Amino acid sequence: MQDGEPSLFDDLSPSLAPAASPAEKRDAAPPKPAEAPQPLDPARDYLAYILGGTEAFRHVPLDADFDCMATIIDSGERERCKEAMKMVAKIARLLLIALERSDVKRDDPPALPPAAA
Repeated sequence: MQDGEPSLFDDLSPSLAPAASPAEKRDAAPPKPAEAPQPLDPARDYLAYILGGTEAFRHVPLDADFDCMATIIDSGERERCKEAMKMVAKIARLLLIALERSDVKRDDPPALPPAAA
């Protein structure tokens, strides 16, 4: 019998067909599901946000009229904006401290900050 030609068993019911070899069964088996992808290191996401924000800040000159900017913000939004800017300053300060430390090496495992009280 040549490849592509019908065999004697093509028209038979599956119960009459010869049993498949172990290799044929293995090849016909559905593929095993791939391992679930590992979650990304959240530090990388956080760093991307920080650096993206830093790039946005670079467009603002140090001699910009910050008093004028404050007057543009609606008085009802000022408290929320103040809290947001305090958080930005705190995050920037913490990353700056880490960047200035000489004992932090790339191969160090990520350390989680202490839980807020």
